[in-house]
Order: sequence, then structure tokens, then C-alpha cells
Amino acid sequence: MEYYVWSFRYTTEIGRFGLYNLEVDESGLHQKGKAYFFKMENSEYINWFDNQNPLFNSTTHPNLEHHVYITHDEVIEVLSDYAPLVKGNSQSFK
Repeated sequence: MEYYVWSFRYTTEIGRFGLYNLEVDESGLHQKGKAYFFKMENSEYINWFDNQNPLFNSTTHPNLEHHVYITHDEVIEVLSDYAPLVKGNSQSFK
């Protein structure tokens, strides 16, 4: 089980009020309407996944990571054992 998306979940920001209370590095990059990508530490999602999967979990595969993608009104979360590669046209990120 290497180089696969192990699990993902999708919701809107309206359904994820808990995200507003997270301790976040506010580095001055916040721009309304832009997409954000980051890796979650101390992930409740990984803890949940570990409880569901006794054979394949973060103990047996310590490189398992929780990646979060937030757009203007959507939240996509991915569990994988590799860092994502995000490509795009430079004009689409302005």
C-alpha cells in the first residue's frame, strides 16, 4: 500500500466549523478566494483511520500523512503516504 490515496473526504466549509478553531500559522499569506494546501499534524482523521484499519495504519506505515486542501468554499482531505504534487498554470494562481 505505497503511493496510493488511502482515504479522502470532501465537504464544504459550512460543514467544517471546527477548522475555524484550529491553531494555524498565519504567515500573512491569507488572501480571500485563494486555495490553500497544508499538512495536518496530530490528525484526528489519521486517528480515526487507525481505529478502522488494524492491518494498514500509521503504525504499520509511519509515512502516512494528512493533507488538507481548502478552496473558497470546499475542503478536501487526503490520507496518503506521499506528498502531493500540485501543478498549474501560473496565471491560474494569480
